[in-house]
Amino acid sequence: MDERIKEAFEQVRAESGLKDKTKAYVSRKTGSYRRAGTAKYKVLASAFACVALLLFGGYWLYFTPTVEISIDVNPSIELGVNRFNRIVSLESYNEDGQALLDSLDIRFTEYSDAVTQIIESEDITSLLSNGEIMTIAVIGEDSTQSKEVLATVQSCTSGKSNTCLLYTSPSPRDVEES
Repeated sequence: MDERIKEAFEQVRAESGLKDKTKAYVSRKTGSYRRAGTAKYKVLASAFACVALLLFGGYWLYFTPTVEISIDVNPSIELGVNRFNRIVSLESYNEDGQALLDSLDIRFTEYSDAVTQIIESEDITSLLSNGEIMTIAVIGEDSTQSKEVLATVQSCTSGKSNTCLLYTSPSPRDVEES
């Protein structure tokens, strides 16, 4: 059977021009079975996805507060501290707190420097010398970082009178006064 088919097709002849046109048509339609263009797009899409993941993940890592430091005298403010011990959010609960935050440039600084600047500001110093009581609360889910922040804040307030430090976490509360 194979021999008969082979003999039948041996008799078919085509001009070389027709053969060239047919090869060109088939090559155009199939792209010569090459996929060079799609490989570039796959690499670019993968690279873009990785960069986007790094940017959004990095944003989340840096700008998400993990510990809050609440400072209350009459200016009531709250500092959001990220996992890298930088101040990433500032919130005031009254006009005096907003005025205090406006007078200081503490965003994105180390929390220890920020707390020191706040405690040594003229407003806070005058309030403490007049007998006001300053309450500083450290609130956080990560007990390791929260206790570290509490210890640092305690060292910042060691020379000040009329200060009360509070530590709040999912575990039982620790209260310390100085």
